[in-house]
Amino acid sequence: MYGLKRYYYFALAIVGVSFFLLCSVFIQKTMTSIFVSFLLILGILLIRAYLKKVQLQIMLQQAQHMMEEGRCLDKIKFVTTTSVGITQDDIEMIKKYKDETDEVILAEIDKNGRAFDIFGVLGFLSLVKKEDFIPKDRFKLNVVLKDNYVLVSKSFEGDNVAFIHEWFFLSLLQLEANVPAVWGVDKSRTVIYMNFIQGKSLNEMIAEAGGEVRQSESFMSSKNGNYIRDQLEVDRSARVWGKRILDDDILSELSRQLDLIHSKGIVGVNIKPGNVVISKIDGNPYIVDFHSSRHKHVGTFIWRLLRDRDRLVANRRIGLNLLTEKVVNNHLIKLKNPDYQIDSNVYAPIDFGEGHAIGAFWNVTSGTGRWEQFMKKKMPSLKGKRILDLGSNNGCMPLMMLQAGAHEVIGIELSSHYVNQSNLVKEIFEWRDLTFYNFKPESGNMLKILDKDYGEFDLVTALCTLYYLNENDMIRLVNHISHISHKMVVQAIEGNVGSQENPDKPRRASVGFLINLLRNNGFERVSVSNYDYYDPRGCKRPILIGERD
Repeated sequence: MYGLKRYYYFALAIVGVSFFLLCSVFIQKTMTSIFVSFLLILGILLIRAYLKKVQLQIMLQQAQHMMEEGRCLDKIKFVTTTSVGITQDDIEMIKKYKDETDEVILAEIDKNGRAFDIFGVLGFLSLVKKEDFIPKDRFKLNVVLKDNYVLVSKSFEGDNVAFIHEWFFLSLLQLEANVPAVWGVDKSRTVIYMNFIQGKSLNEMIAEAGGEVRQSESFMSSKNGNYIRDQLEVDRSARVWGKRILDDDILSELSRQLDLIHSKGIVGVNIKPGNVVISKIDGNPYIVDFHSSRHKHVGTFIWRLLRDRDRLVANRRIGLNLLTEKVVNNHLIKLKNPDYQIDSNVYAPIDFGEGHAIGAFWNVTSGTGRWEQFMKKKMPSLKGKRILDLGSNNGCMPLMMLQAGAHEVIGIELSSHYVNQSNLVKEIFEWRDLTFYNFKPESGNMLKILDKDYGEFDLVTALCTLYYLNENDMIRLVNHISHISHKMVVQAIEGNVGSQENPDKPRRASVGFLINLLRNNGFERVSVSNYDYYDPRGCKRPILIGERD
């Protein structure tokens, strides 16, 4: 219901108008054609309005269900008077002011996120005097007391669309993301009661630290011709101060929260300092304000476009360093540049999806082609596994294993150049998949694991890499691996892979040699899976899976 239907309607209207206008040229019935075109456009608009009404009704029903489900699961802890330090005497005094909705307004929230504390019981908030209070333009926020819960009420003042959107999105996210949970609603007054996040907005944290981000009456005046310039200056100040105030963990968590929200199809998320609250309870960032957000099918053009805009705004207004379409394209240009490659070619071609790729896909013996056509079908189960990959190159195989469900992959790569490429490749996959991949590439010889304690692994992989060592080092390495992992995957090469400098390499890369190597050094059971594709040199690359008891 939330895809691109509206754009189809507009396209259909344009096609219809064009068709009838063309007809008018040929059949000399201009007025009739224009009248029919008008009726067609009117019909499309009526259909669109009806479907929008149906969409809102479905969202309302789902929001009601998800809100009640969240309350029943008892996973949400709503803030009580006791938890914020309001005494029983204060409660008795405050309750005298209850209105017909059985609530008392404790504080009003102004445009800068500061509170005018009516009863003097919310001293832990960022407070403002009555004379300095700047009212919100719309959708008033209050801190209220209702059934001994301290809640935030948001009045949509009859705007049913914004009310349903915010209710739906908060209810959808409340069990998974850092957003205020919905306690209840008053549909007749279009008011949402949501959990009170104990903390301060990033806007107030910046202002208290000395950053000029608060908005004054003159700043907000529509007559102020410098509004855009002033807003850009506020954004610059917030960006600079945000990086100073928030540590890397909070910035990383905020990025993760935005990815989580986008993964639910929610876009148009207004990430600005006033909409990010840092909880004093758990130290995590919470995102508020979803009334202008929209729901689009994940992966569609409109979803990608609006998601990219959200990330651009977050970078500009808070100082995050999120990948955007433009940055990804710049990364790809860098990865494709022959000067950035060791041998002027991309060793392992990667298809990131959605038109983003590096390298030439002339065969499927390396890169994502190797994984899709062979490796993922022959590899043992990777779900939740901790893996060590020896010779991880540009990170393609480790990231494929993480996509398949691995928990962590440590990659050892001799070339520091490829390690740098791995970090770029990891960033792009995380951007595309909206997922953090626990991939840790390290530079160094694979023999370094003999001297460094990496702990135990569920699986160790050496894909077309082990035979670059001499025979004695191969024996030492495999013997050590049998003590830190019960399973090892090795890829062989059958064919002419030798050179004048290393004429013995074809023997060390052969299936027979590697079977004996595994069996004689701790992996008693060895199975072989043939790879039915030849590489450009005419070589086959079967894999061997060694297991120990």
